[in-house]
Amino acid sequence: MVKTTAYLSLGSNLGNKKKNIERVLHKLANINGISFLKSSALYKTSAVGKKMSYFLNSVLKVSTTLSASSLLKVIKSIESDVGRDGSQPHMTPRVIDIDILFFGNKVINTIKLVVPHPKIKERLFVLVPLLEIAPKKYYPNERKKLSWYASEVKKNYPCQKVRKYEN
Repeated sequence: MVKTTAYLSLGSNLGNKKKNIERVLHKLANINGISFLKSSALYKTSAVGKKMSYFLNSVLKVSTTLSASSLLKVIKSIESDVGRDGSQPHMTPRVIDIDILFFGNKVINTIKLVVPHPKIKERLFVLVPLLEIAPKKYYPNERKKLSWYASEVKKNYPCQKVRKYEN
C-alpha cells in the first residue's frame, strides 16, 4: 500500500466550535487508512468577506493509503455526520468545513476536487496553522515557500486576523 501525506484544514463557526473540531478528529482517527502525524493549535479567525461569528481553524497532517477521491468521500461523510448541510451556499456559517489542502505533491483538477486547494495562497486562516506544522513546505510546482504567501497576504489583506485560540 502506498502511503501519501495529506494536509487537511478544519474550520467551524457554528455551535460549539471546539467540540465540532474534536468530533472530526475522533471520527478521522477511526477511519482505516488514515493516521495522524501532526496537528496545529486551534486558531481564532475572523470570517472572510462577510459579517458572521468567528471561526476556529486548525490544520492536520495525515498519512493515508486512501486515494484523493476516497479521502474526499470520507471527509464529506464526516462533515455530514457532524451536522453540515451540504446544500449551504458558499461562504456561509457552518458547523464544520474540511478541505484537502495538499495530497502529496500531486496536482489534481477535477470537477469534484482541486488540489492544492485553490485558496491556500490568500487565506491566513489556512497558512498560519499550516506553517506551524510544515514551516518549510513549498507550494507544489512552484519555487515559493508557503511562508512567502503568508507574508504577501499580511501585506495585501491586513484585515485578516488570525490568533491562537485560548480557552
